[in-house]
Amino acid sequence: MSRTGRDLAAAVEAAAADLTAESGAPPTVDAIADRAGLDEEQVVTGLRARRGLAPPAGGHDELLEAHGGWDDAIEQVERRLDVGRRLEELDPRSQRIVAMRFGLELSQTEIAERLGISQMHVSRLLRAALEQLWGEED
Repeated sequence: MSRTGRDLAAAVEAAAADLTAESGAPPTVDAIADRAGLDEEQVVTGLRARRGLAPPAGGHDELLEAHGGWDDAIEQVERRLDVGRRLEELDPRSQRIVAMRFGLELSQTEIAERLGISQMHVSRLLRAALEQLWGEED
């Protein structure tokens, strides 16, 4: 494995461990990237490189196994990155609605109040955005 791969793996692992310790939940790719000073692609490269290295110390094996292991974790990251690319194709209002619903976990009613539109309209916009995100395969 290259030195760059090992360095990325170490940076990603350290950032993920810190963030998990702080929040008690697995961190997002964005959070790992911010903490480690990397971009999302570097985080994915670090996660892939990590698979080729020795298992993490300090009980991470149990956490990983409970969540499906490294392969599942990497697949989740890749899906999140794919969603990020697809989100860029949405109009700005749809991006905000999707981010509020799934990123901030706001209800449709809360989103409607913040945007000054009806909950029914939020529902229609959200459904259309999700159809655009997942209705077409690349």
